[in-house]
Amino acid sequence: MRQRRPRLGRGEAAAPADGAAGPADAAAASHTGHLTRQHPGPSSPGPGGAPDAISSSASAVSHGVGEEFVDLGEGVVASRCFPATPSGSGPCAPPSLQTRRDLDAVMGLTRKLRTAPTWRELRRLLAAAPPGLVDAGHLATAAKRLRVVTPPPPPPPPGSRGGRERSAFRAFVGGLLELSGPLLPDMEPSPLVAVLYGASAVHHAPPAAWMTVWLQAAAAHLAADAWGPRELCNAATALGRLSYDPGEAWLGPLCETATRHMQPAPTPAPTPAPPHRNPKAAGPLVGVPERGAGCLTPQGLSQLAWGLGRLGFCPPQPFWDAFFRESGRQLPGFTAQGLANTLWALAVLRPEPPGPWVTAAGAAFRRLLPSASSFELSLGAWALVRLGFQPAGDWLAGFLAAAHRALPAAEPEHAARVLWVLAVQGVTPPDDWIARWLSSAYVRLLEADCTALATMAWSLARLGIRPGPRWTELLLASAWEAPLRAFAPHDLALLLWGLAHGRAIPEPAWMDEFWLVSYRRLRSFAPRHLALLLWSCVTLGQAPTAQWLAGYEAVTAAAMRSRSLSAEGISLVIYSYGMLEISPSADWLAELYDASLEAGLEAEAGASAVAAAAAAFDGWTSLGLERLIWGVAKAAPPPDALPSRAWVAAFLDRFAVQVYDDGTYGNLANAMFALALLGVRPGGAWLGLVMARVDELSDDFGQATLVKLAWALPRLAGHGPRSAGAGAGTGTGASVAGRGAGSRAAGGVRAGPAGGAKAVAAGASQGGAGEAEGEAEGEARGLDFSAFDPVAPEQLAAWQRLLQARMRVIMGLRPAGARGRVRGPRVAARRGGLTGEARGRGS
Repeated sequence: MRQRRPRLGRGEAAAPADGAAGPADAAAASHTGHLTRQHPGPSSPGPGGAPDAISSSASAVSHGVGEEFVDLGEGVVASRCFPATPSGSGPCAPPSLQTRRDLDAVMGLTRKLRTAPTWRELRRLLAAAPPGLVDAGHLATAAKRLRVVTPPPPPPPPGSRGGRERSAFRAFVGGLLELSGPLLPDMEPSPLVAVLYGASAVHHAPPAAWMTVWLQAAAAHLAADAWGPRELCNAATALGRLSYDPGEAWLGPLCETATRHMQPAPTPAPTPAPPHRNPKAAGPLVGVPERGAGCLTPQGLSQLAWGLGRLGFCPPQPFWDAFFRESGRQLPGFTAQGLANTLWALAVLRPEPPGPWVTAAGAAFRRLLPSASSFELSLGAWALVRLGFQPAGDWLAGFLAAAHRALPAAEPEHAARVLWVLAVQGVTPPDDWIARWLSSAYVRLLEADCTALATMAWSLARLGIRPGPRWTELLLASAWEAPLRAFAPHDLALLLWGLAHGRAIPEPAWMDEFWLVSYRRLRSFAPRHLALLLWSCVTLGQAPTAQWLAGYEAVTAAAMRSRSLSAEGISLVIYSYGMLEISPSADWLAELYDASLEAGLEAEAGASAVAAAAAAFDGWTSLGLERLIWGVAKAAPPPDALPSRAWVAAFLDRFAVQVYDDGTYGNLANAMFALALLGVRPGGAWLGLVMARVDELSDDFGQATLVKLAWALPRLAGHGPRSAGAGAGTGTGASVAGRGAGSRAAGGVRAGPAGGAKAVAAGASQGGAGEAEGEAEGEARGLDFSAFDPVAPEQLAAWQRLLQARMRVIMGLRPAGARGRVRGPRVAARRGGLTGEARGRGS
């Protein structure tokens, strides 16, 4: 509480009899906040005379003022003067000093504030100063000292002795800010910024009214171009620490002033050297460009960028051009913390730094790795990766060595970022490094925040590392204790994705809490995370409730309607519905069909029908197309929700082309199996093209995938006369053969060793009945494309013999026309190796 009482003037200091002020009086009259940087004259007393000077400084207070008291905590108050007669100019500035004794008192107080050992000593000095003595320079000196004398963090529990100490300290900081409030409009730039910087250093947010006055005073100085590099950088850092966004109207002039300070100093015109008697001894021309006196240092550049990053303000391009030029020149002078903070700000603001600058920054950070802490190590590497830096082998080796050294003392957030960098780069660390990381993270896993837990789970899954059961159980317990409702939507999706890949199945109570938390936030999930969410749950074998699925269907339908769900996301969503064997509504499926044809619809609006058909399913991969058609088939939509004939035709065209680009044996088997379930009859040309690709990848097929093909092939072929289109289709497939494709194990129908060949033979022998039934269904649904391009019975028999021969080789049976029993792996080895599904099992 502040108390005011009128105060009679103690009389002004008498002027010299002749009316002229002496040298000491002139120095006192010109005293401002910068006086603390001046040295006293030879006649001024030393530090020993400060108490007397302070006690005798009452003569510095002019008459016609009042006095008010500011509470500094624990019953200690400080006094300050205010005008007895209110005026429109606001509170008065400190009165001018008019004697040598007054000047000595001011300097003595400054020295004591600068060397105060504790914050209580700071408070005592400010409270003991007579009214009118404390000025802006003293308050700035006290604010700078706060960071040194602040009680040690973290704050103890409330009620303890340490807690009371910090509460008293915060009360003192609040009183110090209140004491400086009336002086803010008249402060010079240096003390003005120092007061805010000191408050931010101890994480004390000033009141809103105080900040408004401070911003107005700072804006006036910026408009007058009175701020130097130190004031610019400290102001940006202080605002960033306090997370106080002053707005673009205030930050724009600050960045413009910083841009001028980062401009290179003008190069003076070359002048000839003075004449010399010996022409050979004459030196070169004088005119080497020098660095301007107002340029920013590496620490200043780091503080400026970090403050802007914390405020989320991205300056215009001229600022960044000057910043990259100046920081690139001074990269060798950056410390590990300064460079890490700078890189973090650039990764957050994304101003697109030049490639050479990123490369040079990566090299500079590599030199600082041995001296970097776990925080600097993880933050700098994370930011470099986000900026597009591609580390070489020696860089990664140095990073692994530095991380191995820093892991025991690393906090969970730092350890998570280190592993994230390796996961993004696809670098699997050595076994001893992984063991050290797991042990270091395990002991502090309960201290990890939500983002760190999600990052750990995602990175471990990305690297293919499966911790032990105890480690996984502690991860789940830590997420439960966080609690789950504290997770951000994207962290929740990444956590589930990591658990799904690690096959870590939570307990029922954990999943019940997850369903409740995620259901309330379904509208907050990004479209990509929505797709990962359901897929992860289905992979873990956890089925959602009907209420959860109804909400999920509503948000995914809106995402597909707005075309914000990617091709991969659409395929994962419908694939998850197929795994659950749940059919969505007809309206939802209609949105799915339209969203998957987004590129084709755009092309159809401005191009011909041929161009629209060519653009359909543009950007889809073979895996995405397989998941799409398999999910639609396994969801078993009702007859009125089946895909249209045009949609199926566009799918068949895209799949026949894409399968030669990145298709695998699993994509072929599952897609053909799903098409047969839907009753599609693609025609002889399409089957010839696809079966040619099957023949190319025949060595990769295993028992399960061959059974699927044997069941689907006769149903896809149907009945009809000989068609010349089959040969043409086969020829087209041969023309694009030879492109590499990986192998992927496919789930689904599996047969035992004794029934594999029988299943293939049964599919071939019973193909007539199946084809007749499938043809009737295909005609009824309008998905029969074989009317003008049927498959010849001889061609179908040849394809079936191809599958039977491959199954005989896999099962170790006698090939057709051969005698005796031949072991399958030996035959496969002579033909070029084991199958894709059996590879790794040996003979």
